[in-house]
This record gives sequence, C-alpha cells and structure tokens, in this order.
Amino acid sequence: MNTLAKAAMAVRAGMRPAASLQTKIKLPPLSQSWSCSARMLSSSIVIPAPDPPNKREKYEREFLWTKYEVNLAQHLALTRPSSTWRAIGNVRNKAKKGAPRKSKNSFQHFMVDLRSSLPTDMHMTRVAKHASEKWKTMSDEEKMPFKQQADETVE
Repeated sequence: MNTLAKAAMAVRAGMRPAASLQTKIKLPPLSQSWSCSARMLSSSIVIPAPDPPNKREKYEREFLWTKYEVNLAQHLALTRPSSTWRAIGNVRNKAKKGAPRKSKNSFQHFMVDLRSSLPTDMHMTRVAKHASEKWKTMSDEEKMPFKQQADETVE
C-alpha cells in the first residue's frame, strides 16, 4: 500500500493524514541511574516521516491535509453553537449605556423610608422580610403617600 493510499484511509477514518505517515520508535524502559530529565522522556519518540521523493506525493499530501482541515472546520461549525447567539445573549443581559433608569414603584419608596428608621447593621434579608410583612398589613390610605411619590417620579 503506497503512502497516498495510507493518507486517504487516515482521512476517511477521521485521523490526521500526517499521523499515519510518522515512524514510531520504541525505547526500552529507562533505568534508575539515568538523570531526572532523561527519566521524564516518554517510552516512545515520534519522528516525522521524510518528505516524499517526488513532487506529486508532496502535492497529494498537502491536498489531503487541506481537505482534512476544511472538513474539520465544517464539522466544528455545525457542532459548535453560533457566536452570533452568544453575542445576542450578551447584549440582552447588559444594560444599555445612557438609557434612563426605571422609576421606583410605591413599595420601593416605602423601603427607602423604612430603612431610614431601622438600624443600619440589620441584614438586608431581614429588612426586606419585615418590609413586605408591614406592606401587606398596611391599608390603602397608609400606602397612598408612597403611591403618590411613585406617580410623581414617573411623570
């Protein structure tokens, strides 16, 4: 089987063609007496295959490699989520610069007023719980000043 046929089989199998054209040399296990850096070497060294002797094989190898890269790029484009969807999601989540802020509603005005009367070291969760319980028990007449403040800020 010639080199081109091996490379074509590698492309069909989903491997890099260059990987099928490499020579692998097995080395015996390293002894304890060798230096630390020599022990860190793996038990096999990969030596790239020499360039083909004629221009046709070299051209065919390059052609197969570019075909592999194109197929890989197409596959990744189909399997990865689109970057445009990520960009759209980021735009939605970020506040627009220079946009007017939403006005406070009546409950938020009530919270500001209530926080001024509570101790400053009180946790926000307790403040919110206390405020919501108090807001539910208040009558419409007691809520009226806060509703008027909310209406004024909208206009």
